[in-house]
Amino acid sequence: MKFEVSLPQKLAVAETEEFTLTATLSKDRPVTWCKNDKVITTEDSHYKISNVDTTHTLHVDKATLDDEASYTLTSGDTKTQTVVTVEGK
Repeated sequence: MKFEVSLPQKLAVAETEEFTLTATLSKDRPVTWCKNDKVITTEDSHYKISNVDTTHTLHVDKATLDDEASYTLTSGDTKTQTVVTVEGK
């Protein structure tokens, strides 16, 4: 199994703007989203996690400076990672 579409190496967003991270796996498998190596759960209302078939998405409606971090999407031994920078207003 591999990522057919990986996360971008880096992403810059403006504070208060929305952003979306999307990656596609070669097979439909369970995944885990992490921010700075800490698991993001669906209970955290700041993040919207969804998937359609093998495409997995993490969405933030309104970026804050706290969203500046390394984000990783992992499935088994396969992972893709990006660094998000947030530009303050």
